[in-house]
Amino acid sequence: MGAEARGFEVTATALTGHARSIDRIAGEIATAHDAGTHVRMGAEAYGQIPVCRAIPFLLDFLQGPAVDALAAAQEALHSAAGALDTTVAAYHETDGTVSALFHRMQR
Repeated sequence: MGAEARGFEVTATALTGHARSIDRIAGEIATAHDAGTHVRMGAEAYGQIPVCRAIPFLLDFLQGPAVDALAAAQEALHSAAGALDTTVAAYHETDGTVSALFHRMQR
């Protein structure tokens, strides 16, 4: 017949750990972003063959969008970690409120 409602359990410690993992990944992406922003290969890095001298131009053409994508990913991950931290705080606040209500009912 109808779907039975099933509860769920949220472990604040697990959410906090997940947020820190996401922050670490964002940090690694920030390192890649910084490298992409600061490192550019000159034409001489690819030798003297004329066709190879076009490689830096082609890479520069791709590097800008790649660096932008890394910046967007870093921002999104930091935002997600912040949202998880906010969720953990809300769970703690709600647990405290409910606990206080139950204590008042027991009096």
